[in-house]
Amino acid sequence: MEDAIMGKDGLFAQIDAFESAYEYDASYMRELYERSAQAFSLFNAARTMASYYKDLPAEAHYTAAITVMQHEDCSGCLDLNYQLAREAGISEDIISALADSPDQLPPILQDVRLHTQLCLSTGALDPAVVARIEKRYGKAAFAELTICIVGVRMYPGIKRALLKLQSCSIAKPK
Repeated sequence: MEDAIMGKDGLFAQIDAFESAYEYDASYMRELYERSAQAFSLFNAARTMASYYKDLPAEAHYTAAITVMQHEDCSGCLDLNYQLAREAGISEDIISALADSPDQLPPILQDVRLHTQLCLSTGALDPAVVARIEKRYGKAAFAELTICIVGVRMYPGIKRALLKLQSCSIAKPK
């Protein structure tokens, strides 16, 4: 495993650098490692789910990621995803619409947002929304959307389970 080769000091240095680059509190990652290096290794291996997109356009990926964080009420993770969206070249118009007026998103991104919201609840999914997303982006992109929703949700879930989820409020993009 890469974690074992790098060792604790190397991993913690990477976490420190990430925190510094994004002004993000990743202490939960260090705590997870301290509790169980093997548990951290499994978490670290799963992290690529949250950031992977190839066939799915970046704006659809970040629409889903930001929608997850808005639902999970985690301002630290939400702010991080606004930053990552900017780094990926997502327009300020889309980021602002996600933050303040999702009804102003292009129709396909409204579908991505709605599908993400429905996945985060216990209600039924909308096959028509799924069909529109798949028609626009393709089956492989829809699969990437699926793992994005699940992967992104992992972060606030782990923070919550470790009692590291600070009192959050919905963050507006900086």
